[in-house]
Amino acid sequence: MQVYLDNNATTKLDPKVLEAMMPYFTDMYGNPNSLHKFGTLTHPALRKAIDQVYTGIGANDNDDIVFTSCATESNNWVLKSVWADLMQHGDKNHIVTTEVEHPSILSTCKYLEEECGVKVTYLPVNEEGIVEAHTVKSFITDRTALVSIMWANNETGMIFPMKEISDVCKDKGVLLHTDGVQAVGKIPVNVSQMDIAFMSFSAHKFHGPKGVGALYIKHSRKLTPLLHGGDQMGGRRSGTLNVPGIIGMGEALEIATTDIETKMASIAKLRNRIEDELLKL
Repeated sequence: MQVYLDNNATTKLDPKVLEAMMPYFTDMYGNPNSLHKFGTLTHPALRKAIDQVYTGIGANDNDDIVFTSCATESNNWVLKSVWADLMQHGDKNHIVTTEVEHPSILSTCKYLEEECGVKVTYLPVNEEGIVEAHTVKSFITDRTALVSIMWANNETGMIFPMKEISDVCKDKGVLLHTDGVQAVGKIPVNVSQMDIAFMSFSAHKFHGPKGVGALYIKHSRKLTPLLHGGDQMGGRRSGTLNVPGIIGMGEALEIATTDIETKMASIAKLRNRIEDELLKL
């Protein structure tokens, strides 16, 4: 399956999203982690935004969604913390990923190879531009701690068979992380229907604000924090919350996922027209 996915990082902010965010820049700009009334005024809107994000990706109540600055931070967090939690003092020392991942995955893997002695397998894509589940399965060993494979490619628009890959990882007892940046808000994403341990995504890819991302963590499993400090986000990700960004992310994801099948059909027509004209040339 292939759809045309927007790789433009300057995606226009939806006007409805800006409208939802504005009061939290100008009037209700208190720190939500403070005990004073000025801070707690932000809580209802934050709760709504969190619910919108949970609904938008099909997460369950016992899962965790931690807001970050971007998917690059989320990707770094997963890879480095899986190393700290499972590899640094354990028997596992292997990560499976692909040659076509975002630089935030590839550069972090290179760092773990060079500085931490982690073994990384970089899988090539096939002639269709994807990595198939049976290929992933063939490279998983008893030393593999994590498989990290993008859901949709930011250059080609190819959608990887994430359900089949998640089934392989579940069967092998290996954690699966997916960089869902180019999938969330573009195609139906329901993490509760798959055995995905972690998923990274960013608001600006579905017409939300820049500078806010998230990490989905299945069943709220342990993951050593990347940033240490205060008790924000339950101590999982310290730092004062980006209230307008989170509110904008929630609003944008609700808009993006409403009637998503119709939107996909409309985009597919444009994709097909572009493809047809290119083939004529």
